[in-house]
Amino acid sequence: MGLCGWIADITMPSECHEKPHIIGNEYGEMDFTFRPREVGLHQLSVAYDGSPINGSPFYVYVNEVQAGHATAFGPGLSYGVVYSNCEFTVVTKDARIGGKNITKLL
Repeated sequence: MGLCGWIADITMPSECHEKPHIIGNEYGEMDFTFRPREVGLHQLSVAYDGSPINGSPFYVYVNEVQAGHATAFGPGLSYGVVYSNCEFTVVTKDARIGGKNITKLL
């Protein structure tokens, strides 16, 4: 069993499986994180107390990461609900504008 009844599984394009890291906060929100090792469509299946949550499985397409590029990933880029947060992550490691590293995106 995962964190407080949460279970998550990532299916990679090669059909290999990986368990994401699960972190909860005081508001009852859960973060599921993993570091992709393959390019392609990944499937994130999430269940609570043995039952899939609404919208699961979620799909995230992973592009090849190249130095000097900012990338974004997460369900908020492909799926949303009216009046709800659409969360995603922007990675700016090694990204540059005018020869300077990007340290903050507004």
